[in-house]
Amino acid sequence: METIKQNILIRQGANFKGKSLLLSGDYSGWEIKWQIRKRYKGVLLAEGEVEVVFDDFVIGENTYESHTLITPVLEHLVSQTIPSALGDKIGQTAWVYDLKMKSPDGSTVYKIFEGLVNVTPEVTVFEDNDEDNEEGNENGN
Repeated sequence: METIKQNILIRQGANFKGKSLLLSGDYSGWEIKWQIRKRYKGVLLAEGEVEVVFDDFVIGENTYESHTLITPVLEHLVSQTIPSALGDKIGQTAWVYDLKMKSPDGSTVYKIFEGLVNVTPEVTVFEDNDEDNEEGNENGN
């Protein structure tokens, strides 16, 4: 299985849902996970979850029987903990990630996605910001 190279952008503190990939075959029982690290074999910054659906899919005119749909996700509480990394433009480097799947017996491992992660920090902060409010408030601000 060929690895897909794809860089991703995550807004710090936001929920993240990556691009889905439809794989031929039923991969139920496989362990699927993805991690973000400072560098290859470096400090673990976050471990995301993977939404997995095993089913028959109809996309447009095509029917895909017995396929697996995988989607990497990251909860907002996890993304809040990742230090911002904005690439070489301002002197910081991006983090690295990959998504792998391992067969139930551990004999086969596929790297599905790999690439760089840019985490954008919050820039504008209001001193009187009330964390319990949704965007805007009763005064229309």
